[in-house]
Amino acid sequence: MQKFVSQSNADVVTATNQAQKLSTVRTKFNELKKIDLGNLNEENCKRIEQLGREISNELCRLLSEARSKNDQNTVNRMEFVMHDLVSPIAVIVSASRILSRASGLDSKTREEMLSALKTNIEYFDKLLTFQEDEEKPAVLDLKALLEKSINQETLRRSSGYATKLTYEGEGFKINAGEIAMYRVFKNLITNAAKAHAKEITVEFQKPLVKVIDNGEGMPQQLAENLFNPFYIIKDAEGARFGCKIVREQLDKINATIKVESEVGKGTT
Repeated sequence: MQKFVSQSNADVVTATNQAQKLSTVRTKFNELKKIDLGNLNEENCKRIEQLGREISNELCRLLSEARSKNDQNTVNRMEFVMHDLVSPIAVIVSASRILSRASGLDSKTREEMLSALKTNIEYFDKLLTFQEDEEKPAVLDLKALLEKSINQETLRRSSGYATKLTYEGEGFKINAGEIAMYRVFKNLITNAAKAHAKEITVEFQKPLVKVIDNGEGMPQQLAENLFNPFYIIKDAEGARFGCKIVREQLDKINATIKVESEVGKGTT
């Protein structure tokens, strides 16, 4: 069983400094939020798409700037920001672009795109706030949170895979941050989908939560070191950041994680 360890003080960027770095992103996103989603005409959709692209470009600029200063701590922090924020902003841009062509959309597609737009605006806002000033723990129903925020459709949009996702067992309450837990399970579930799993089951057995997939699986050495910060995951930079996020967030609530996997059969 892998016990999680705290991030070193050298890796910590103060909330004030982080908020300052992201001020342009926040300003543009606040402008985006003011657009009335109940009155989405072609002009409004194009404005959302434009602002989304500007936000994405600003995030890329911040990462490039961090890399140019050769400060690995700052680079690491900005890479985590990118890992969190790029996916929802990409969905916002894509959904708004599709909705701008309303005349060619059937009602079902329009409803799906509008739902995706609203959901990802909501979660981008929460994730951005998390990056600016980390949230305080609260009592939350973990299963209800996950069923609302990570479903089969949102998984397909974030991972690109049409994977069957189900939640089983009786949910229970934990004391943790909502966005922190969203980040943990989004990473675990998305990585399972990217391992070409056809089915993913999130099983609740208090106090355990199992994420079970029938994907490619992994060698024993990788499974044992998946959340080891000093272990290099070859050709999987995104997975490396995701695993570090999982490790750090679970450490904050004194949780542990164990990986069991078999090549060709899947991972739990």
